[in-house]
Order: sequence, then C-alpha cells, then structure tokens
Amino acid sequence: QVKTKELDIVFSEAFNAPPADKAGIEAAGYKVVSRPSVTWEHMDFYFEYGPFKDKAVRQAIMQGVNRKRISDVVYAGTAGVMNSVVPPVAYHSLENPDFAKNFPDLAAKYKLPNNDYNPTSANALLDGAGWVKGADNIRAKGGVKLSYEYATTTQAVRQQIQALVSADLKAIGVDAVTKNYGADVFFAGDNTDPRANGTTKLAEFAYVGQVDSDYSSWTCDQRFNPDTLAGVNNQQYCNHELDAANGEFGASVSQKEVAEASAKAQVILANDVVVVPLVQRANIEIVSNALQNHVETNSSVPSTFRAAQWWFK
Repeated sequence: QVKTKELDIVFSEAFNAPPADKAGIEAAGYKVVSRPSVTWEHMDFYFEYGPFKDKAVRQAIMQGVNRKRISDVVYAGTAGVMNSVVPPVAYHSLENPDFAKNFPDLAAKYKLPNNDYNPTSANALLDGAGWVKGADNIRAKGGVKLSYEYATTTQAVRQQIQALVSADLKAIGVDAVTKNYGADVFFAGDNTDPRANGTTKLAEFAYVGQVDSDYSSWTCDQRFNPDTLAGVNNQQYCNHELDAANGEFGASVSQKEVAEASAKAQVILANDVVVVPLVQRANIEIVSNALQNHVETNSSVPSTFRAAQWWFK
C-alpha cells in the first residue's frame, strides 16, 4: 500500500524492526524513521522460586544471555541493549548519554554493575553456588534441577527471543522451558495469571513507560496478594531500601533530586539482579515525503499528538 501510495503514514506499532524493503520504500517517496523509545523488553524473576532466591543464579542467567544478539537478530540492531531498568531516553537514567555531564557527582557515586554477556563468568557463578551439571548437561543442587517455566505471550517476536534465550541458557546448564500464553491469560492480573501465581518462574514482556514512571512494580507494598488480588509486584521482590528510594523519587521536585532517587533505585535493582533488561525498543514509522513537520515520538504517545501541525506539500 505504501508503494502504491495508498498510505501516507504507517505507525510504529506495526514494526519491531525496519521493513526489509527499506530501499524500495524510500524509492517510492517515503522515509523510514526510527527513534529510541521508553518501551523496553525484559525478563522478570519470580522470587518465591527456590533457585531464584540465590543471587548467583540470577546473575548467571543475566550474564548467560547474549542480549546484543537479540537486538541484531530480532530487531535488526535498532534496539539498544539495556543494563538499567530505566531506558536511556529518560534524563535520570544512569545510561542516558548526558547523565554524567548533567549530574557529575551522581554519576561518580552511583554505578551499575557489569553483567554483560559472559558465559565463562556465568558458568563460574553457578559452579561456585553448587549447581552441578548432570549427564543431561542440566545443573542441579540438592536434588533440585535448574529447570523452570520461561514464558511470554504468543507474539512472534517474543517467541524469536525465547528461542535465543533458551539456547543461551542451555549452554550454561540452565533448562528454561518455553511456554506461550495468550495476552489475556498472561496479563490477567488475578490468580489465573501465571506470572502472579508462580507458574511462570521467568516472565518476558515489555514495560511501556514514561519518563516519570516510578519503581512501584518492585516495592514491598505492591507484592501481589492472591486473596485481595491487589498489588502489581508479581515478582514478590521486597527491599526496603528500594521502597525508600521510590518514595524519594515520587516526592522530589528538582531534576537533581529526582535523578539521585532514581539512581539509587536503579543501582539497587541492578545489584540485586531483579530483572534482566533485554532491549530498549525503537519507535519505527514509514512517513510520506509529502507529509511535513512529522516528529517521531519517543514515548507510548503516538506521533499523532502533533497532527494539527502537519501539512502536505
């Protein structure tokens, strides 16, 4: 439809990576625009699962996943690998390229740990924690195998990621058994939700946030309660230092105060290896060269937020 000029714009929800025929689309009189967004794909540990109570196991899993390969293979290199739970487009993210320039004292004080892809280190962490490979190459400790449900939705892109992740983890002796649920089940928000009831031990999905998104997904008071169905913290993670940092984040007014509270929270979550940040997704759109004054959004708000300022030449 683009090539026959039936459409003037195709929105970012249609794309996870730039269209394969980018050259043909551009030749037809369009541009393919891309901008890093605040939407990020990640994997959540369920903290009530015995093996995941061991930080060495969580850290080994993070170091055992080649996240750069996920970006290259699944997103054609347009998705940036993340180490923080705050996408780099947010001014208070420790991975924002201007953070050290804007807040030099905070950048010197708050540092993210290095959990880059390193299967040698991942194997050493598991060896040191007493997880021994069996004849089937899957690790076990105290009669418990390091085998669990790794689930996400039925979306094709997530299934691609699952295949890469499960292969990486199998290489270090971890059996991440893939399962896919319909979005209505995976995000049910009640006792049938496999993320909330503990059926899924490692859950993959995306947070579609904003620059001011807080850390309540991980605070103690938000732990999911199966009796009242209250709480958004399905991981059952609890750290009162994070609670305090989140309180400061919500109560702060100046940018520096917000940045420091956020930096505290980011370091706590990264040091505890609460989630495995995978990639920061990009907003990608196809826009007719005739459409003027289009600006690609970096948030969940579509670029039509400024449609009143568009015109056609």
